[in-house]
Amino acid sequence: MITFVVSCGDSFFYGSDLKDPAHTWPALIACDLQKPYQCYAQGGVGNLHILRQIIIAQAMYGKNAVYLINWTWIDRFDYIGAIDSAWHTVRPSLDNAEHDNLYYKHFHSEIDDKFRNLIYVSQAIELLTEHRYIMTYMDPLLLDTRWYTPGFIQARAIRVLQDRVKDKLATFQGQTFLEWSKSNHHAVSERWHPLESAHAAAKDYWLEKVKQL
Repeated sequence: MITFVVSCGDSFFYGSDLKDPAHTWPALIACDLQKPYQCYAQGGVGNLHILRQIIIAQAMYGKNAVYLINWTWIDRFDYIGAIDSAWHTVRPSLDNAEHDNLYYKHFHSEIDDKFRNLIYVSQAIELLTEHRYIMTYMDPLLLDTRWYTPGFIQARAIRVLQDRVKDKLATFQGQTFLEWSKSNHHAVSERWHPLESAHAAAKDYWLEKVKQL
């Protein structure tokens, strides 16, 4: 029996651009189930930060919760600052131009993105092995293999990790939440956040699946 509904993710679960954060689809599911809801999501973060959310939530709620997880774009990079010991995230949007330009000029690559983020996803799946969860993702690149070749040695470990996690990653009829929202003609904000009608439809899409966990 589900006692709590817990969400972990980025702005899509935090409720950015919604009139009320209580209108995200995880929050709506909790409301329909009449269960306490705890949102660990935070806007603008990367997947290492989301893994941290999952670890903290699992330690708090254990098997008494259903965990609704949404992995974000893999080109974000989380780190703990050396000076302030606080979490920071660099993003292609260049919110912090000095750090973002340095990272994307000298350190960023799609191969590294995939390898690191698949490790985060794999670790979360292992942590939640005996728990109830639904795990979605925003970035199609996470499982993308289109340009790999048999001789591309850097891709071999990535393919192993992709094969390990792909059956645990749920989709909206084969699409991400954003893709599905657009294809079903739901309103999306200028910052690519599906709005109220999309979240209401997503609640309907996942509610029975959550009940069956």
